[in-house]
Amino acid sequence: MKKTAEEKKKKAKRRRKRPPLLLFIIEILLALLMITLLMRSVTINDKDKIKFADEGVTDKISCGEGKLIVNNVSASVPTKGKPEYDISYSWAETDTEYPTIPRAVIASYRDKEGELLYEISLYRDSFTPKEDIPEGKTPVNWFDEWKTGETEGSRMNNEKVEAGEFRGFLVSPPEDSQDMSTRTPRTLYFAVSGNKGISVYVLEGILYDEESKEVFLKAMDASTRSLKKTDRTAKASGSGDDQS
Repeated sequence: MKKTAEEKKKKAKRRRKRPPLLLFIIEILLALLMITLLMRSVTINDKDKIKFADEGVTDKISCGEGKLIVNNVSASVPTKGKPEYDISYSWAETDTEYPTIPRAVIASYRDKEGELLYEISLYRDSFTPKEDIPEGKTPVNWFDEWKTGETEGSRMNNEKVEAGEFRGFLVSPPEDSQDMSTRTPRTLYFAVSGNKGISVYVLEGILYDEESKEVFLKAMDASTRSLKKTDRTAKASGSGDDQS
């Protein structure tokens, strides 16, 4: 039976309506793809807290025999045990394949079987330019408002300490705590003045082996007492030397 002109007209209309629906479905799929890529990017970078007031600043990081150096701040670490030295990197906004911003310098200590015993690292945590420093604040009193004593809800202990040439604030599990060997960081913050502002650096230690606790604590204590400004005079463009 032949189709009437009216039926042909209706069929033609249905055909014309299909492309917009198809385009809508494609747009939805593209939107879901973009959301997935965005979430992946956030996941990759979600642990990177490093963000300086001057985004053009890149820390100058190096290491030597028994030395960890970030910009013009150095810490000594034990040479006994033949530590492995490494530099970790953080993600820049334009990085896609691998991170390129120097983040921290690390000394790792292992036993004869290659098992990790403990690590000590040094890095810059934040930078405050002169114009943003609260009135009356100096590296000496930078941590005065930080609460000392045991942290609520955890067994972490907070205390003000002498950190070589600087005043520091130590956040750590009590030395008699069993948490000492469960990768809980022993984190020492200390403030350093520079030409353009004040930086907060971190000397951090992590114990992995319970039997190495005594050696680890002695190493951290010695590194804390060794903290000082170096005589580095390099002023290379992009280095953090004059930002500390």
